[in-house]
Amino acid sequence: MNRRTLSACLIGACCALTFAACETEDPPEGRPGTTKWHWMGALDHHDRVEFTKMVDELQAVVAREDPEYQNRAIWFRLATLHGLGQGHKEIGDAFRAAMEENEDLIGAYQNAIQQGNRDARTYAIQLAESLGDVEKLLEAETVTLDFAFPAGEAAPSPVVTQIAEAQTVQPGPVTTALNHELKRGIILAATQLAGEEDAEKAKAKYDAGPIQVSSTDAKFTVATMLLDTGLLFSKARIFDPKIRNIFLDRAEMMIEPFAEAEDKELQARAEEFAEEVEDERRDIAGKARRKEMRE
Repeated sequence: MNRRTLSACLIGACCALTFAACETEDPPEGRPGTTKWHWMGALDHHDRVEFTKMVDELQAVVAREDPEYQNRAIWFRLATLHGLGQGHKEIGDAFRAAMEENEDLIGAYQNAIQQGNRDARTYAIQLAESLGDVEKLLEAETVTLDFAFPAGEAAPSPVVTQIAEAQTVQPGPVTTALNHELKRGIILAATQLAGEEDAEKAKAKYDAGPIQVSSTDAKFTVATMLLDTGLLFSKARIFDPKIRNIFLDRAEMMIEPFAEAEDKELQARAEEFAEEVEDERRDIAGKARRKEMRE
C-alpha cells in the first residue's frame, strides 16, 4: 500500500469514527420515544399553551418509571392539573359575572363557559386519578420538587377583570387572557407546593432547587388543593356534588391520621382542616358556612 492510499484509508477511518460518535450522541431534546423526549415535549407544549398535549407527555413520563424523571413528573403533573383547573375556574367566574351583569353577553360567552367546564372537569378527574402516584411519594419523610418554575405571570390578567365587569372585549384578548390564567394557575400551584404564598419567593427556591418539603406539609398542601379542586363542582359552576364529595373524601383521608398525633400543634392543624372539610360539606348540603367562604 502506497503512502497516498494509506493516507486516504486513515482519513476515511477518522470520518467513520466521527460519524459514529455523532450518531450515538443524544440531541438536546432526547431521542424520540425516550423519557427525556417526552419530558422535553411537555415543557415545549407548556410554552405553546397546548396543555392537553402537555399533560399527555407528563403521563408518558410517569408511566416509564424512569428514576431520573418519574418523581419530578408526578409533582409537575399535580401542579399542572391543579393549576389548569383553577385557571378555568377563574375565567369561568369572570364569564358568569359578565352574563349576570349584561344578558346580551350570554351569546358571546356561553360556548366558552361550556368548553371551559369540559376542560376543567377532565383535568380534575385526571388529578384524582393521579393521586395514587402522589400518595406513594408522600410515604417518605420528605418529598422533592425538581422541576423548573413554570413560565408566565403570577398576577391576574387585567382582561379577566374587564370581562367580569361586562366590558366589551374582543375574541383575541379573551383567548390571550385564558392562556394567561391557565399558566398563572400552574405558577400558583407550584408556589403552593413549595410552601410559599409569594410566587417570586417560590421561584427563587425552584431556581436554587431541588426543593425539599416535609411529607407532612406536602400532605396538607395536596389536601388543600383537593378542596379547591372540589369547588369546580359547586352549584355556581359545573355542579356535580358526587364528584365534589370524592375530592372532599380524599382530602379528609389524607389528613385524618394527624388528628391522633402526639404533636399538639399538628393535631390542632388537623382539627382545623377537618373544620374546613365540614364547611365544604355544609355548602354541598345548602347550609350556611361557618367559616370564611373558599373561592
